[in-house]
Order: sequence, then C-alpha cells, then structure tokens
Amino acid sequence: MEEKYQKVEAQPAHKLAVPLFIFTSIPYFITLAYDFLVSEKPDSTFAWFGAFYLALGGLYLGLRYLKRS
Repeated sequence: MEEKYQKVEAQPAHKLAVPLFIFTSIPYFITLAYDFLVSEKPDSTFAWFGAFYLALGGLYLGLRYLKRS
C-alpha cells in the first residue's frame, strides 16, 4: 500500500482577525445606538470603545486600499 503525504501549510490567520473583529462590532453598534436612543445619559466609555472599533476598522481598510494601489 502506498502512503500519500499531504503538505500542511500555515493559514494566514492575521488576514481574518481584523475583518472578524469588525464583523463582531455590528451587534456592539446596535447596542450602542439603543443606549443613546433610550438612556437619558449614555455611558461615554461605551462610546469611546465604539470609536476604537471605527478607528481600527478605518486603519485596516485604509492600509488595505493603499496596498492595492
């Protein structure tokens, strides 16, 4: 019987990390919008973390766009 060897290659997980991080921000922003619409005084820490999501996503997409051009 002949043995067949498969070549194992590392998967580039870093290419998925930021898009998945941005994708998980969708429920967060829904919660943030609810907090701003319902609460009389929204939590500013919550909003700063949302700005962090936007900054990271913008940085990723900007660098990705610059690499393509």
